[in-house]
Amino acid sequence: MTFPAIKYTLDGDRLTLDLPAGDGPKVAKRCAAGFARVTIDRPGRPRTTGERSQNHFINGACQIIAQATGNDFDVVKYAMKHRAIKRGYPAEFKLGAFVPFSETRIDTKQAGFLIDEIHAFCAEFGIDLEVK
Repeated sequence: MTFPAIKYTLDGDRLTLDLPAGDGPKVAKRCAAGFARVTIDRPGRPRTTGERSQNHFINGACQIIAQATGNDFDVVKYAMKHRAIKRGYPAEFKLGAFVPFSETRIDTKQAGFLIDEIHAFCAEFGIDLEVK
């Protein structure tokens, strides 16, 4: 399970995490024999959404690339995410392959990696992202 940001308290060497309401039992079910693997990192700002946002640009650019290349939108979006892994776009290793994160799990910096890769791809293949 991933939580975008949670509060914690520190008492000596004991770190207590305050999970969102109702999530305690869900987390406990996923733990094995009372143990869990926990990764702690600074929370990032979630990617922007709405008009003139990172999310809007990513989807619009993928649509233009899909039309220009004759590929399906979902295929293009996945390919752009996969290409962006080399820039730092987050991925998980599943079934022997790297699988890029869904955009719902990324922050503004990670969305920037994807946008940079989209621009690089379009420059490489002569695709104009300007809406006419």
